Amino acid sequence: NCAKLWFGKVHQQDRSLVFPMMVWDALPHSGASQIHPHMQIWLGRDYEGQFKSMLRDANEYVTKFGGNYWEDLAEAHVGLGLGVVEGGAVAIVPLTSHKDHEVMIIAKDVNKDFLFLLSAIMEMYNEKLGVFVEVWGWLFHQ
Repeated sequence: NCAKLWFGKVHQQDRSLVFPMMVWDALPHSGASQIHPHMQIWLGRDYEGQFKSMLRDANEYVTKFGGNYWEDLAEAHVGLGLGVVEGGAVAIVPLTSHKDHEVMIIAKDVNKDFLFLLSAIMEMYNEKLGVFVEVWGWLFHQ
């Protein structure tokens, strides 16, 4: 909720900043020699990097096929056994992953369903697989 409030305040000061992004760097391989988890949040005039590609793909999909890109993406992955549903949130292992161990959570809000999946994914990777997540990225889109 704190990030959402910050996004709102920054947007009030500069109405051209409309694309909220957040990244959580958690472990040494995320760019540091010592473990020091931290979050970076920013509001841009456009999404950046992979966030920008995802929005472009979603917009192209709507133009070509109609429907909701995110809902259709989630449904396709769940249908292939590459996703799980928890209430109003879906966690998928994208067919178009950019790195090993990539998981995407699709939800309309950061709510209890989203947080349950996020927690379950962290537990699975850390405790069951012995893999520690290095970077988390969040794209907030209306």
